[in-house]
Amino acid sequence: MSKKDYEKTFFHSKWRPAMAWAYLLICVFDFIIGPVFWTILQEMANVKTFVQWKPMTAAGGGLFHMAMLAIVGVTAWGRTQEKLRMGPFGGIEYEKETFESVPPERTTSINTNVKQPRNVDDEFDFENIPPSKSKQSRKT
Repeated sequence: MSKKDYEKTFFHSKWRPAMAWAYLLICVFDFIIGPVFWTILQEMANVKTFVQWKPMTAAGGGLFHMAMLAIVGVTAWGRTQEKLRMGPFGGIEYEKETFESVPPERTTSINTNVKQPRNVDDEFDFENIPPSKSKQSRKT
C-alpha cells in the first residue's frame, strides 16, 4: 500500500472524529438515555422500591472518562499541529516568529517630581545615643 493509498483510507483520516462521536454517544446513553429508560422500566414493572441508575462508566472513580478525554484531547491537539505544518496545500500558512532582543528606546528627560529617598544616617546622630535603662540597671 502506497503512502497516498494509506492516507486515503477511512481509518487513517477519520479515526479521531469517530473516537469523539463514540465517546459522546457513550456519555449520552450513560447519563441521559439509560437513567430515563431505567426509571420508565421500573415504573412499568410496578416496582415498589426504585433503584437508582448506576452509570457503568463512572465506576472506578471515572477512570474511563479521564482516559477517553485524554485521548480525545491529545489527538485534537495533535491534529491542530498537523494542520499547521501542512503548508500551502490545504494547511494554514504562517510565518515563523523570530525572537530577537530589541532594546527599549532611551529617554533623555528626567522626572524631577520624584522625591529622593531619605537618608536615615543624616537625620540621626548615632554618636550621642543615651544609654538604655536596661544597660544602666546592669551597671549597678
